[in-house]
Amino acid sequence: AQTCGEEEVFLTVEVCCASVPDKDPAPGSGRSDTYCTVSAGGHTKKTSTKQDDDHPKWNVALEVGCVPTTAEIAVRCYDKDYGKDDSLLDEHVDGWYNSSRMGE
Repeated sequence: AQTCGEEEVFLTVEVCCASVPDKDPAPGSGRSDTYCTVSAGGHTKKTSTKQDDDHPKWNVALEVGCVPTTAEIAVRCYDKDYGKDDSLLDEHVDGWYNSSRMGE
């Protein structure tokens, strides 16, 4: 087990599934080659790329590593575009979920 410093936690994010249709599909471009990234505290992890799939399923845990408890968590999904920059399909950026408030 990895030991984190004070005011840090070991962040693991489970990426299960997504529905991320191309926001601006080019005519005849087909379906998306989708992958997602999870970033926090200067660390980024990436899922595998699901070829020709607008409804990918990963069911994978991405171990981001030790990050400050104040770090924002960013989840972004992209369409892999070969020969040019990948297209951002969707993103969600948020702070930590306070687990002590569960059940309220």
